[in-house]
Amino acid sequence: VSTQSTGNPTHVLYGHSDEVMCISLNLDLDICLSGAQDGMCLIHTLRDGRYVRRIDLHGGRAVNCVSISSCGYLVSFSADNRILNTYNVNGLLICSRSIEEKISQMQVSKCGQFLFYGNDQKSIIIKKLFNLEVCHLIPMVSNVRSLSVAYDEKFLFAGLENGHFVVVAICNR
Repeated sequence: VSTQSTGNPTHVLYGHSDEVMCISLNLDLDICLSGAQDGMCLIHTLRDGRYVRRIDLHGGRAVNCVSISSCGYLVSFSADNRILNTYNVNGLLICSRSIEEKISQMQVSKCGQFLFYGNDQKSIIIKKLFNLEVCHLIPMVSNVRSLSVAYDEKFLFAGLENGHFVVVAICNR
Protein backbone atom coordinates (compact mmCIF):
# COMPACT_ATOMS: atom_id res chain seq x y z
CA VAL A 1 0.00 0.00 0.00
CA SER A 2 1.44 3.33 -1.01
CA THR A 3 1.11 6.31 1.33
CA GLN A 4 1.64 8.79 -1.50
CA SER A 5 -1.35 10.06 -3.44
CA THR A 6 -1.25 10.49 -7.20
CA GLY A 7 -4.07 13.04 -6.96
CA ASN A 8 -6.29 10.83 -9.09
CA PRO A 9 -9.40 9.11 -7.69
CA THR A 10 -9.18 5.36 -7.14
CA HIS A 11 -12.80 4.93 -8.29
CA VAL A 12 -15.51 7.21 -9.65
CA LEU A 13 -18.91 5.85 -8.66
CA TYR A 14 -21.72 6.60 -11.11
CA GLY A 15 -25.50 6.31 -11.02
CA HIS A 16 -27.08 9.36 -9.41
CA SER A 17 -28.83 11.88 -11.65
CA ASP A 18 -28.52 14.73 -9.15
CA GLU A 19 -26.36 16.07 -6.31
CA VAL A 20 -25.01 13.46 -3.85
CA MET A 21 -26.09 14.63 -0.37
CA CYS A 22 -24.60 11.95 1.91
CA ILE A 23 -22.52 8.78 2.06
CA SER A 24 -21.90 5.99 4.53
CA LEU A 25 -19.16 3.38 4.33
CA ASN A 26 -18.89 -0.08 5.84
CA LEU A 27 -15.42 -1.52 5.37
CA ASP A 28 -16.36 -4.96 6.77
CA LEU A 29 -19.16 -5.38 4.21
CA ASP A 30 -17.19 -3.66 1.41
CA ILE A 31 -20.12 -1.28 0.84
CA CYS A 32 -20.49 2.39 0.00
CA LEU A 33 -24.04 3.74 0.41
CA SER A 34 -24.82 7.12 -1.15
CA GLY A 35 -27.98 9.21 -1.01
CA ALA A 36 -28.85 11.97 -3.43
CA GLN A 37 -31.16 14.84 -4.27
CA ASP A 38 -32.84 12.53 -6.82
CA GLY A 39 -34.32 10.41 -3.98
CA MET A 40 -32.17 7.38 -4.72
CA CYS A 41 -29.65 5.47 -2.69
CA LEU A 42 -26.94 3.57 -4.51
CA ILE A 43 -24.80 0.76 -3.20
CA HIS A 44 -21.31 0.22 -4.63
CA THR A 45 -18.44 -2.00 -3.53
CA LEU A 46 -15.49 -0.18 -1.99
CA ARG A 47 -12.66 -2.38 -3.29
CA ASP A 48 -13.46 -2.19 -6.98
CA GLY A 49 -16.20 0.48 -7.18
CA ARG A 50 -18.69 -1.98 -8.72
CA TYR A 51 -22.35 -0.91 -8.83
CA VAL A 52 -24.49 -3.28 -6.71
CA ARG A 53 -28.00 -1.88 -6.33
CA ARG A 54 -30.24 1.17 -6.66
CA ILE A 55 -32.98 1.69 -4.07
CA ASP A 56 -35.73 4.30 -4.31
CA LEU A 57 -36.00 5.13 -0.63
CA HIS A 58 -38.16 8.24 -0.59
CA GLY A 59 -40.24 8.34 -3.76
CA GLY A 60 -38.19 11.05 -5.45
CA ARG A 61 -37.64 13.16 -2.33
CA ALA A 62 -34.05 14.09 -1.49
CA VAL A 63 -32.09 11.73 0.74
CA ASN A 64 -30.27 13.95 3.27
CA CYS A 65 -28.67 11.39 5.65
CA VAL A 66 -27.78 7.71 5.34
CA SER A 67 -26.06 5.16 7.53
CA ILE A 68 -25.32 1.46 7.12
CA SER A 69 -24.92 -1.06 9.93
CA SER A 70 -22.35 -3.84 10.13
CA CYS A 71 -25.24 -6.30 9.59
CA GLY A 72 -26.29 -4.64 6.33
CA TYR A 73 -29.24 -2.58 7.50
CA LEU A 74 -29.69 0.82 5.88
CA VAL A 75 -31.14 3.92 7.50
CA SER A 76 -32.19 6.95 5.48
CA PHE A 77 -33.70 10.33 6.26
CA SER A 78 -35.41 12.83 3.97
CA ALA A 79 -35.75 16.39 5.27
CA ASP A 80 -38.42 17.08 2.61
CA ASN A 81 -41.01 14.93 4.36
CA ARG A 82 -39.11 14.25 7.63
CA ILE A 83 -39.34 10.50 7.21
CA LEU A 84 -36.81 8.15 8.82
CA ASN A 85 -36.63 4.66 7.29
CA THR A 86 -34.86 1.39 8.07
CA TYR A 87 -34.31 -1.08 5.20
CA ASN A 88 -32.39 -4.26 4.65
CA VAL A 89 -29.58 -4.25 2.09
CA ASN A 90 -32.02 -5.59 -0.55
CA GLY A 91 -34.25 -2.54 -0.14
CA LEU A 92 -37.04 -4.20 1.87
CA LEU A 93 -38.63 -1.66 4.23
CA ILE A 94 -38.38 -2.73 7.89
CA CYS A 95 -39.71 0.39 9.61
CA SER A 96 -40.72 3.94 8.72
CA ARG A 97 -41.38 6.85 11.11
CA SER A 98 -42.38 10.44 10.61
CA ILE A 99 -40.33 12.67 12.92
CA GLU A 100 -40.63 16.35 13.86
CA GLU A 101 -36.95 17.23 13.77
CA LYS A 102 -34.41 17.56 10.98
CA ILE A 103 -31.50 15.15 11.32
CA SER A 104 -28.05 16.67 10.83
CA GLN A 105 -25.92 13.53 11.27
CA MET A 106 -26.62 9.88 12.09
CA GLN A 107 -24.75 6.66 12.78
CA VAL A 108 -25.80 3.07 13.44
CA SER A 109 -24.21 1.36 16.44
CA LYS A 110 -21.55 -1.27 15.87
CA CYS A 111 -23.87 -3.95 17.29
CA GLY A 112 -26.48 -2.90 14.71
CA GLN A 113 -29.30 -2.44 17.21
CA PHE A 114 -29.28 1.34 17.78
CA LEU A 115 -29.38 4.53 15.77
CA PHE A 116 -27.71 7.70 17.09
CA TYR A 117 -28.56 11.04 15.57
CA GLY A 118 -28.20 14.76 16.14
CA ASN A 119 -30.92 17.21 15.18
CA ASP A 120 -32.12 20.79 14.93
CA GLN A 121 -34.11 20.48 18.18
CA LYS A 122 -31.03 20.82 20.44
CA SER A 123 -30.75 17.12 21.20
CA ILE A 124 -29.10 13.81 20.46
CA ILE A 125 -31.51 10.92 20.11
CA ILE A 126 -30.83 7.20 20.47
CA LYS A 127 -33.43 4.93 18.86
CA LYS A 128 -33.83 1.19 18.46
CA LEU A 129 -32.95 0.42 14.84
CA PHE A 130 -35.73 -2.04 14.00
CA ASN A 131 -38.77 -0.13 15.33
CA LEU A 132 -37.27 3.39 15.52
CA GLU A 133 -38.59 3.87 19.06
CA VAL A 134 -36.75 6.41 21.23
CA CYS A 135 -34.49 4.86 23.90
CA HIS A 136 -32.81 8.06 25.09
CA LEU A 137 -33.02 11.76 24.41
CA ILE A 138 -29.96 13.77 25.41
CA PRO A 139 -30.61 17.53 25.56
CA MET A 140 -27.94 19.90 24.21
CA VAL A 141 -27.52 23.68 24.60
CA SER A 142 -27.56 24.23 20.83
CA ASN A 143 -28.50 22.43 17.62
CA VAL A 144 -26.31 19.43 16.75
CA ARG A 145 -24.39 19.88 13.49
CA SER A 146 -22.10 16.84 13.57
CA LEU A 147 -22.05 13.59 15.50
CA SER A 148 -19.68 10.67 15.90
CA VAL A 149 -19.80 7.58 18.09
CA ALA A 150 -16.58 6.27 19.65
CA TYR A 151 -15.42 2.88 18.40
CA ASP A 152 -16.13 1.25 21.78
CA GLU A 153 -19.54 3.02 21.84
CA LYS A 154 -18.92 4.48 25.29
CA PHE A 155 -18.92 8.11 24.12
CA LEU A 156 -20.75 10.38 21.69
CA PHE A 157 -18.96 13.38 20.22
CA ALA A 158 -21.13 16.27 19.05
CA GLY A 159 -20.29 19.49 17.26
CA LEU A 160 -22.87 22.15 18.09
CA GLU A 161 -24.15 25.15 16.18
CA ASN A 162 -22.84 27.53 18.88
CA GLY A 163 -19.25 26.35 18.33
CA HIS A 164 -19.07 23.97 21.29
CA PHE A 165 -17.70 20.44 21.04
CA VAL A 166 -19.42 18.11 23.51
CA VAL A 167 -18.41 14.64 24.71
CA VAL A 168 -21.25 12.57 26.20
CA ALA A 169 -20.75 9.30 28.07
CA ILE A 170 -23.21 6.60 26.98
CA CYS A 171 -24.39 4.35 29.78
CA ASN A 172 -26.97 1.58 30.03
CA ARG A 173 -28.38 1.62 26.51
